Amino acid sequence: MVFADAISSWVAGLLARHCRWLAVLAILSAAVPLYSLWGVRIDNSSEVWLQTDSRDYRAYREFLGRFGNEEYIVIAADMNEPLSERSLALQRDLAARLRTVEGVEQVLDVESLGKLLGLNLGRGTTVTGDTGPLENLLLGKDGRTMGIIVQLAVAKEPDMRRRTVEAVETVAAQVQRPGFMLHLAGHPVIGVELDRVSRRASLMFLPPAAVMCLILLYGVLRRIAGVAAAMCSVGVTVLWTVGVVVMAGRTLNMVTVILPPVLFVLSLSNGIHIAARYFVVLQELHLTQRAMAATLEELMRPAVLAAVTTAAGFASLMVSGMKPISDFGLFCAIGMLLSLVFNLTIVPGLLSLLHPKPTAYAVRHPMHWSGPLGRFMAVHARVVGPVSMLMFAGTLLLGVRATVESNMLSFLPEHSKITADYAFVGTRLTGMYSVEVELDGRTVEEAGTLARMKLFADAIEGQPTVAKVVYVGNLMPRQIDGIGLLSGLLRNPSQAGVMAEMAGRYRVVEDDRVHLRMSVLINSMSGADHYRLIEFIRAGGARLLGETARIGITGMAVLSNDVQRSLVQTQIRSITVAGSVILLMITLSLWSVRAGMAAIVPNFLPISLLFAVMVAAGLAVDAATVMIASIALGIAVDNTIHFLSQYKREVARGAAIADAVHLTLGKVGRAMVFTSVVAAGGFGILGIADFKPIAYFGLLTGFTMLTALAAALLVLPAYVRLLRIWCEKA
Repeated sequence: MVFADAISSWVAGLLARHCRWLAVLAILSAAVPLYSLWGVRIDNSSEVWLQTDSRDYRAYREFLGRFGNEEYIVIAADMNEPLSERSLALQRDLAARLRTVEGVEQVLDVESLGKLLGLNLGRGTTVTGDTGPLENLLLGKDGRTMGIIVQLAVAKEPDMRRRTVEAVETVAAQVQRPGFMLHLAGHPVIGVELDRVSRRASLMFLPPAAVMCLILLYGVLRRIAGVAAAMCSVGVTVLWTVGVVVMAGRTLNMVTVILPPVLFVLSLSNGIHIAARYFVVLQELHLTQRAMAATLEELMRPAVLAAVTTAAGFASLMVSGMKPISDFGLFCAIGMLLSLVFNLTIVPGLLSLLHPKPTAYAVRHPMHWSGPLGRFMAVHARVVGPVSMLMFAGTLLLGVRATVESNMLSFLPEHSKITADYAFVGTRLTGMYSVEVELDGRTVEEAGTLARMKLFADAIEGQPTVAKVVYVGNLMPRQIDGIGLLSGLLRNPSQAGVMAEMAGRYRVVEDDRVHLRMSVLINSMSGADHYRLIEFIRAGGARLLGETARIGITGMAVLSNDVQRSLVQTQIRSITVAGSVILLMITLSLWSVRAGMAAIVPNFLPISLLFAVMVAAGLAVDAATVMIASIALGIAVDNTIHFLSQYKREVARGAAIADAVHLTLGKVGRAMVFTSVVAAGGFGILGIADFKPIAYFGLLTGFTMLTALAAALLVLPAYVRLLRIWCEKA
C-alpha cells in the first residue's frame, strides 16, 4: 500500500507539471477519429442479432441451402373487389414493377399464383369459396384484402438489402392511389426502418444530452473553466470511442447507436470530481501547480478505480451471445478507460489554463448537507441495516418476475406507419414470422408422410396465432410427383421456370430421401407466443409423424426464441460477472474484505429496485433494457469508491466512525451529488425519444443513478458502521 501511494503521488506530480501540454496533445489527437467518422455505417438486419455459432443457426443455414432464401416482404391493400378485372390489373402492374427491382428474386401476386394453382380467377370468383389455397396468404377472409409476396435474393451486404427495400418502397409509393393504399411488412422492412430510426436518434439525442449536462454542470460548478474542461474531455472521449468502432470495422445498430450519449454522460464523473476538488484546494494552497498536484494525488486512485469498475460493468456484457450487446459492452469499456486518460490530462490542463488563481467568492471550508445526513444514518445503523436488507429482499423477489421480449417491432413508436402496416397485415391477411418445419423421410414412403403431414398441418392451423400453413399438399398438390409437374409444364410452358422453382422451395429429393417443407406463418410478434407454438409443433410432430420421418424445426421464429433465451442468460451472467469483479476490485484496492462486504447491499439495492420498477410498469427485458443492470452496477459503485477512499483517510487521521462519515461526505458528498444529478439529467433527456430502446434506456438508467446516489448517502454509512471498517471506535 505504501508503494502504491508513492506511485500515485509521483504520477500526480508528473501530470500537474505537464498537464497543459498533455491537454493540448490530447485535444489535437481527436483529429484522428474525427477523420474516420465518415465511415460510420448502421445495420439492424436480423442477422446482426442472431447467435451465429449456435446449433439452431447452423440448422437454419442448412435449411436455406436446401430450400432457398426465406426473406420476403408482404405488400397488402384494402380493395372493394380484389378479384375484379380493375383490381387484378392494378396488382398486375405492381407485380411487374416489383420484378424489375434489383435484389428481388420472385414476386407472387394473386393472379400469377392463382394460375399456377389452376384457379380460374376473375368476375364471379368469391374469396371464401373458390380461392382456398390463397386464403390467409394473398387474400384475406374478409373479401377485401389482397397481398403480394416479394421474395428477396440473398443479400451479400447490408447496403444491398437496404437498397432493395427502399426500391420496393418507392415502387409501392408510385402505384398506390385512393382505394389502393399499400401496407408493407416483413423482416427486411423492420431492419431498414430500425436503421433509419437509429440514424435519426444518433444525430438528435447527443446534442440535447450535451446541453442538459452543460446546464447542470454550470449549475453545480458555477465556473466556466470547470464546465469547459469537463465538456472538452468527454467530447474527445466520445470521438475516440466512435472512431475505434469504425476503425475496428464494426457497424452501429439500435444498441450501439447510444454509445455517444452514454459515454458523454458517464465520462463526466471523474472530471466533475477533479474540478470540484481543485477549486477547493486552490483556495487553500493558492498556487496552481501545487493545488493540482494535491488534487490529483487525492483523487488518482479513486478515479482509476471508478473508471476501471465502470469499464468492468460494461465489459461484463461481452458474455452475451448477441453481437450488438457484446459490442456495446466492449466499446463502452474501452470508452471508459479512454475517459480516464482524458480526464487526467485535459481536465487538469484546461483548469490550470483557464482558472489559475483562487476566486474571492469561493468557500474555504465547505461542508455539504450530505455530511449530517450520513452521520445520522450511521448513528442509526442498527435500524437502517435491517430495513435496507428487507427492502433488498422484497424488490429482488418482485424483480425476478420480470418478463423477457425479443419483438423488435415493439421498439418502434406505436403511432408509426410500420407499426400500423404490421397490424393491418397481421390481422387482415397473413403472418410475417414463420416457423419452418422440415420432414426428412424415404421417397418410397412419401405418400404416407404426406398423409400424416396433412393431419399435422390441420392441427397447427387450429392454433390461435397461426395464419396459414403452406406445404406441397395444399399449395401444389399436383406438383409433388414428376407426372403432375410435367403435365403442369405442358399446360403452361411460359410458367415453367416459376413452377419448377415453387416445387423446389417445398420439396427437395436427395438420393433416396425426400425433404418436405412446411411453412407455418404466424401473425403474432410475441416471443411468448412463438415459444408456445414451437413447443406445440415439436410435441405434435413426435405424436403424429412417429418414425416415418425425421422432423426439424427452424425459421426466424425459432431464432427469435433463441435471442429471447440469450437475453435471460446475458442478464444473469453479466450481473454475476460484473458484481463479482467489482466487489473483488474494491476489496483488493482498499485492502479490506469488510469494505467489499459493505458495498454489497448499497450497490445491488438499486439494481433490484430497477427490476421491481420494470415489473410494476410492465416493461420487459429486451435488447436495450438487458444492459441497464450491469451498466448501473458499474456506475453506482463510483460513489461507493469515492466514499470509502475518503472515509479511509478520515479514519487514518483518528476520527471515530460517525465523525469520519460526516467529514467524508462533507468533502466528497457535493461531487457525488453533482455527478449523479448530471448523469441522471443527461440520461433522462433521452426519455423524450420516440425510439423506445433509447427512451427506456435513458429513463431507467437515470432512475438507477438517483437510487444509487440515495443508497450511497443513506445505506452505505450504516454498513460502514455495522462492519466497523478500519475503525474499532464507535
